[in-house]
Amino acid sequence: MKHFKVIAFDNRDAGRSSKAKGPYSIADMADDTAGLMDALGIRQAHVLGGSMGGAIAQELVLRHPNKVRKLILACTVGQLARFRVSMFEHLKFIKERDPDGKVSVTHLLCLCMTHNFLRMRKLWTECLP
Repeated sequence: MKHFKVIAFDNRDAGRSSKAKGPYSIADMADDTAGLMDALGIRQAHVLGGSMGGAIAQELVLRHPNKVRKLILACTVGQLARFRVSMFEHLKFIKERDPDGKVSVTHLLCLCMTHNFLRMRKLWTECLP
C-alpha cells in the first residue's frame, strides 16, 4: 500500500500568510508553489487544486511541468468568462478600500447572489442596511 503526504498551504493574502505588498497574478502564485516545493525538497508531486487553487495548479503544470506528476482539478475552470472576471474586479475594488477588513464575506455575497439564494440560507437580513 502506498502512502502519501498531504501539504496544504495558504496562498498570498489568504489564511495566515502575510499581506502582499503589491499586485500579483495566478502565475505568480504558481511560482510560489514551485518555490515551496523546492524549499521542502519535493521534486515532483501529485497536485490537487480546487477553485482558485485549480487555476493555480493549471499554471503550475504549464510553468513547471516537471514538478507535477498528476494533476487533479476540482470545482475550477480553465478560463474565466468575462462576467466572472468583472466580479473579481469589483471584489478587488472593495478590498482595496477596506484595509481594516470591515466588509465580511456575507456582505460580498449580498452583491453576488440572488435574493432567493440569500433568503434560503437566512442571510437576507444581514444584507439589509
